[in-house]
Amino acid sequence: KGVVVFLHGSGDTGAGFRRWVAEASGGKFEKRLEEKGITVIFPTAKPRPYSLSYGSMASVWHDRKGLGPQYPEDVDGIKGSLKSLEDDCLKKLAEQGVPVVIGGFSMGGHMAFHVAFPSKMDRAESSEDGNTEPKRKLNVCGCFVMSSYLHSDSALYAVKQDGKGTHKDIPIQMTHGTSDELIPQKW
Repeated sequence: KGVVVFLHGSGDTGAGFRRWVAEASGGKFEKRLEEKGITVIFPTAKPRPYSLSYGSMASVWHDRKGLGPQYPEDVDGIKGSLKSLEDDCLKKLAEQGVPVVIGGFSMGGHMAFHVAFPSKMDRAESSEDGNTEPKRKLNVCGCFVMSSYLHSDSALYAVKQDGKGTHKDIPIQMTHGTSDELIPQKW
């Protein structure tokens, strides 16, 4: 009936995040969705050097030069992770035409926004005819983001402002705890 793609935060893996979600929900999260015919996928980011870990290799969706919205987005890293997600699961889901809810925690939430609301920056390189439309037609019907933020220079702000494309009606659920010491609510 549908698929939830749930992206982990920086330094975690899909398997590790899946275990955490199962523990936090008492095993009910996936079980209740499966009872309704909904599959949950927990992809893993490809390891890359991560500046916030002194350049050591980490499973992160993109690099961060600093923590906070004032630092620029890692455009190349985001594009690389979008390509990896495309190859690992999104292309197949688009071909199947199944409804997809994309979500994530922390950095995974940031990537979920990029999957659900692709900007020109996120799209594959333009074709020879100048077309910058996404090559996939993923049936995104919702986006949820937990304890995350967008960078001040994010290309996604332009997507919201121009309102073009089929993604403008996708509902967003964004949550954030009041005791998060890493990502302040005001971001």
